[in-house]
Amino acid sequence: MPGGSAALARAVKTGDILLKVDGNPCLGIALERLRALVLGPQGSHVTMEFKRESRIGKNILYFDVELVRGSPSFLKLLQRCHSLAQDSDRLKNLLSIEQVKCESQLAVNKELLARLQHAHHPASSDTSRVKDLQDELSLSRTHFAYCS
Repeated sequence: MPGGSAALARAVKTGDILLKVDGNPCLGIALERLRALVLGPQGSHVTMEFKRESRIGKNILYFDVELVRGSPSFLKLLQRCHSLAQDSDRLKNLLSIEQVKCESQLAVNKELLARLQHAHHPASSDTSRVKDLQDELSLSRTHFAYCS
């Protein structure tokens, strides 16, 4: 079926012979019985065993294909959901990295603030050091604003 699970998997080709559905032999069975084996609840899985004969030589390939049951529109929606889940995971990883950067910057800002407070202490008379620390804290806060 165009747009169906087998077409999307691209594993089954014209001429392949279906041997089993979920372990049930299906050669020579009635079409109604085969249909009952293949069809099932939308979203459920079915495993099909196929035989493929080589056109050149006498090689025979046996292979299994696990497919998701469902209409083409259901399968398209399922693919979209899977894609969105992957995008969500990527964004969570990026946010986690940015959070670590921001926490690190916050620690730097706290350290600078503590040094500035110590430099502002009445017993301290190093005004150039206070000005340098204020400038450094200002730059650091500008960077931290990006994280907020």
